[in-house]
Amino acid sequence: MRIVVVGAGAVGGVVAANLAMAGTPVVGVARGEHGRAMRESGLRYESPNGTRIVELPVATSVGDVEFTDDDVVMLSVKSQDTADVLDDLRAAGVTDQPIVCMQNGVENERQALRLFPNVYGMVVMLPADHHAPGVVRVWTSPSSGLNDLGCYPHGIDDLSVQLAATLEAATIGSIPRGDIMRCKYRKLLMNHGNANEAVCGRD
Repeated sequence: MRIVVVGAGAVGGVVAANLAMAGTPVVGVARGEHGRAMRESGLRYESPNGTRIVELPVATSVGDVEFTDDDVVMLSVKSQDTADVLDDLRAAGVTDQPIVCMQNGVENERQALRLFPNVYGMVVMLPADHHAPGVVRVWTSPSSGLNDLGCYPHGIDDLSVQLAATLEAATIGSIPRGDIMRCKYRKLLMNHGNANEAVCGRD
């Protein structure tokens, strides 16, 4: 199994780096200066454990990836970009490969299921940022985050179990969940706290 991370920014870059460091075949898709820096100098990965340069294949677009039947696609783009990326994946020859929506929000999975038969939701609890081209940073250790996943709209299958184990081996906690969308709605409600604090202050 090879994992193609589409949108190797903050979250996607940290996940791709952790997978690569754990020995999982992975390809990152990143645009612009960030993608160029990753291709030329590797991905600078900053964590509480120090800084590493992670080497992994990087494509500038999904059209540059030669997809195989064994690939798993993890979407880590902003929700407003999902529809265009899904169209690009179809144009690149992706058909039955699993699509994992490693994204906040609750609309991405429905959009993906309109074009692809095997869609998975993922809750992203991963404190990361991307503050310069070719650089990602994660703020926790030894676990880099908690990314539970499951079939969309519900259920658990062999692949979700395998993917969870693969993430666990890459220091990202992951549990297969049959009610993944319920979990994603809960995360969406939790995120309102960020906006409330920004507007009203901590008091």
